[in-house]
Amino acid sequence: MAATGHLIVSVKTLATVAVGATAGWTAFEAGLPLPWMMGPMLVVGLIGIAGIQLNGHGVHVPMWLRTTMVPIIGVMLGSGFTPAVVAGMREWWITLSALVVYIVVTSGLVYQFYRRVYRFDPATSYFASIPGGLIDMAIIGEGQGGDARTISLIHFSRILISVIALPFLMRHIYSPTGPASLVPGGSATMELRDLVLLGGCAVIGYFGGRLIRLPGAQISGPLALSAILHATEITVASPPVWLIIFAQIVVGSALGARFAGVSIKAAGKLMVAAIFATMIMFSMTVAAAFSLSQFVDEPLAALILAYAPGGVTEMSLIALSLNIGVAFITSHHIARIALSIGLMPFLWRHVVSKRVGKA
Repeated sequence: MAATGHLIVSVKTLATVAVGATAGWTAFEAGLPLPWMMGPMLVVGLIGIAGIQLNGHGVHVPMWLRTTMVPIIGVMLGSGFTPAVVAGMREWWITLSALVVYIVVTSGLVYQFYRRVYRFDPATSYFASIPGGLIDMAIIGEGQGGDARTISLIHFSRILISVIALPFLMRHIYSPTGPASLVPGGSATMELRDLVLLGGCAVIGYFGGRLIRLPGAQISGPLALSAILHATEITVASPPVWLIIFAQIVVGSALGARFAGVSIKAAGKLMVAAIFATMIMFSMTVAAAFSLSQFVDEPLAALILAYAPGGVTEMSLIALSLNIGVAFITSHHIARIALSIGLMPFLWRHVVSKRVGKA
């Protein structure tokens, strides 16, 4: 029986990833930005909501497969931390400090929106409003009395909207040209030494990051080790193009598969709520980017992506596909996740929940 169960999971996974790969190729041929992740995410997500069966099974991507792919993306992003980039990191303190204000103010506005317009309970409203990680906010929010399903679907919708909207917005602002702007680069060839080093970054970074409780350990751990190796020029290699594309297909398919089993009515209601909330976040993002552009020597597009309310993996991939400030943008999103996990639950326990209790 167990073997049959594993076989079913394998068939479901293969079918889902195959659909995702086809959608990615179609999006690539159509010239869409970030095609290898956006295509799978949209098509697999629609199939999941519609309840369409693939060879007798619903769409599904197991967590272990997504978890295996994310460290590869982390290693790839870490390759952007060249000696020149690291030398300029001391100038980021202004934007990293402003990130604290951005998170608190933006979360406060969205919290009020969910409470007053959609009448979510305080804990659900609060943890759905924080621009943190989907899984982290759902787990922490549920532990504080929130509705984990609502929180997770809201955050998924926020990330989905951000991934769909931002590449088109960035194309309008940044105006990259040519197919090279749509596909991330990678090493065409790789020596055995580089393979061992980068593989070590992925494995050791992931498990080491979990051991010391790094925020978003599956991407931040491998990224940190890869950044060290590239900053010191121990290696200048990055994962091959085909592996980068496959990782995006898996991540995109996994994001889309999260909608499997969700009714159209429930998904629609939360999607509408997330659209309006994300518009509030986008407004704050653009305001912060324009304000900070007066004080830092970074392109406006890089500032918008650094403060955008998407996932760290997805926003970093968009930055990579546009070849703009990858290290700058990735560092800010890792800091955002760390603040969302560390600061915001603290404010809930010691400030917000006490005020709600007195109301």
